[in-house]
Amino acid sequence: NPTPCPWSDDKHEVDKAAPESELSPVFAEPQRAKASIQATWTFHIMDNGGASGSNDLMAISMGPTDSGKVELRIHTGITSYALARKVVTGLTYQPSEWAFEVLSNSDILAINMGPTTNSGMTEVHILTAKSDYKKFALHTATALNLPDKRRGEWAFGLLKNNDLVAIRKGPSQTGRTELKILSSKDSYRTLVGQAVTALGSTDLSHGLWSFQVMKWRSNDLMAIKVGTGAEAGRVELRILTSKSNYGEFSSKLSEDSPVLLPLRGGGTGEFYFHVLPNGNLMSIRRESGKFTQQILTSQSNYGDFLKSK
Repeated sequence: NPTPCPWSDDKHEVDKAAPESELSPVFAEPQRAKASIQATWTFHIMDNGGASGSNDLMAISMGPTDSGKVELRIHTGITSYALARKVVTGLTYQPSEWAFEVLSNSDILAINMGPTTNSGMTEVHILTAKSDYKKFALHTATALNLPDKRRGEWAFGLLKNNDLVAIRKGPSQTGRTELKILSSKDSYRTLVGQAVTALGSTDLSHGLWSFQVMKWRSNDLMAIKVGTGAEAGRVELRILTSKSNYGEFSSKLSEDSPVLLPLRGGGTGEFYFHVLPNGNLMSIRRESGKFTQQILTSQSNYGDFLKSK
């Protein structure tokens, strides 16, 4: 029997072996007339569903797009992520290194990592939800230098108070994954924290890693590794605790003893992960132009699927 997760308040029924046919289709990738360049997508859970877990899902197409702008597709959580609407934003597509996060008020934080910017620093641009993402509330340089691809790969996340976590995956001088925290109070111009984590390097030479801030659990950090090569089909989960300044793993989850996720499709396709406010973990898989999602419950320590209703 799976070990119940003691920090979860999730009361949903679970299904030990949800068949592939029960995976919910999110959407099919649109066919483009000029399909030589595949559009780049990222996904985010919006903070608009509360503890029910029925939060909307925002799919961001970073381009290239037919409109020449960054585009959104918003899928409603209360209707099993059916497409609600499409949005052409005010952000022009640029062949730069971008990352996106969704703030607690549903504004979009667009992070420009260069390779060059006007300020010479990593910059942020905020698209407002009230303008349907057509207008900006902020353009500013941050306290973070432009990432040097020769010196490391970066990922980002948001703490509960909207502070920005910059995750240096490696390589680094410490040989560990490192964090820098930028303050939302002064528009990310000030560094308010940093940490050398208990996790080794997580750059591409060490597998495909992604990170999720567990806002509902005191900003603990979830690290997920999708195996490649000889480890293909193996998906691992570890949790770093905020109370240790990310220097320790959650109980029973050491670097050498992760939770193995029973995801359908194993290591095939391209995976995106998101923690819902109720602690459940959503996995979105992209394969052959299709996106499907499945949800693992925190109550089962991510060993069981959420039962379809």
